[in-house]
Amino acid sequence: LGDRAVVEGGFQVSHLQQVGSQTLPQDLAGLDDNELLYTSANVAADVAIAGPFSANAFFKFDQRDNDIDRNTSLFNPGGTTQVNPFVDRWQRLFGGAELVWRLRAANLLAVGTRVEWIDRDLEFAAFDAAGRRILPENATVADQSESYTVYGRTVLRPLAALGVRAEVGYREAPETGYVLDLDDYVYGKARASYTLP
Repeated sequence: LGDRAVVEGGFQVSHLQQVGSQTLPQDLAGLDDNELLYTSANVAADVAIAGPFSANAFFKFDQRDNDIDRNTSLFNPGGTTQVNPFVDRWQRLFGGAELVWRLRAANLLAVGTRVEWIDRDLEFAAFDAAGRRILPENATVADQSESYTVYGRTVLRPLAALGVRAEVGYREAPETGYVLDLDDYVYGKARASYTLP
């Protein structure tokens, strides 16, 4: 292998909680918990292979916990206050790898793949004979999403002040999370920037 290898990672925790600022209806209903916990971890590596060739990879984990008291008159699955499914927990695994060919300084070609998996812990409202609530059989959101992408991209600087980025790829999703998500598609995108002297 080459003489360069870089590995980096990170971890993040965010906790949001409604403390001491509840509204009068919340106090009267006895609402106790109203908080959100978000955790995220990631790792990335970039390794020189030989000459102008290198490889890089990344992995990212995200999780969001929505801890809201669902047993009050303000929000509960058995009353009239919940219609849509409630996302109790959301988890995502996202990773990818690519092979890079550096043509010269600030110019490169790369091919790679990305994988994304999402799991949603959905809690639905109780059955309603009047049909006023969204139940699992007619929900517009699914428990899981799964997608795979293969792509090629380039970064070019034909002029000192002009930069061009472009990517084309194919994405396939055996499982989609929302009714508007596509099962598979081909995409392309490009962006150019110019620095004024």
